[in-house]
Amino acid sequence: QQYAEEVVFHAKKGTPYSDGIVESMLISPEARQILYEQLVPRYKDRHFFFTRIINRYATKIKHQDPQAFIEFVDWPGELRPANPVGEARKQHVAEQYDASRRNRRRYIGEAVKLGLVDPKEPKDLKPEAKETYLQRA
Repeated sequence: QQYAEEVVFHAKKGTPYSDGIVESMLISPEARQILYEQLVPRYKDRHFFFTRIINRYATKIKHQDPQAFIEFVDWPGELRPANPVGEARKQHVAEQYDASRRNRRRYIGEAVKLGLVDPKEPKDLKPEAKETYLQRA
């Protein structure tokens, strides 16, 4: 997991030094092409945590080792989607904040930090946040 995280992290930096590290870690040109064309654009807003470990809760037959595998997050059709980042996070917080009183208490700090709510009057979302992030029919 650390290896995969490090490869994506250095590829996102885009400096000559980081490119050299990526080239030394990924020998195959096809692997580098997939990294730069698919993974780097997908994780442009995500700073860390590009992968997760999925436990299968099964063991190998011969020696009873637990089985698990590494999965990149933010793939289409995920069973358990990762937490949104960037503008998607703002939309998620605005929707949750507007949904119920319990969510208002839960997301108040983050909504203030993201500029969705006025800190002096946190009762409701700002009008510009409502029209930008809430699509009501």
